Amino acid sequence: MPPAECPGGACIVIRKFYDWDADGLRVGREPMLAGIPFEIVMGGKSFRATTDAFGVIRLCFPDPTEVEVHELLRETGGLWTTTTGNRAVWRLACGDNVAWVGNARIRAPRTGERGAHRDWHAGGGDQRYF
Repeated sequence: MPPAECPGGACIVIRKFYDWDADGLRVGREPMLAGIPFEIVMGGKSFRATTDAFGVIRLCFPDPTEVEVHELLRETGGLWTTTTGNRAVWRLACGDNVAWVGNARIRAPRTGERGAHRDWHAGGGDQRYF
């Protein structure tokens, strides 16, 4: 039997953090975020996972593959926005392929405040990128 191409598998590792200053970088003491749901799609199969207590999801496949990663922000109440770059499709190589994903809170304007509008809402649709 030939040796496996990826002895440890090809893994997507999502590291989710609260980007306090919304600069797209995890710096200082910005905390990791637990309980954020994601959908990972590979070959037409969908896998759902939620960040653990350390803000991490790790999902492995036997060989290098391509996956789509979707952050399901709508399920968090629509109060977050993604602050890191746009990347939906990951081509996984052998080993860990790490995605740092930052989120900042959406601040709703107060009634009468500049920028407030009667139709304003928190948005927070599902993010198909980071």
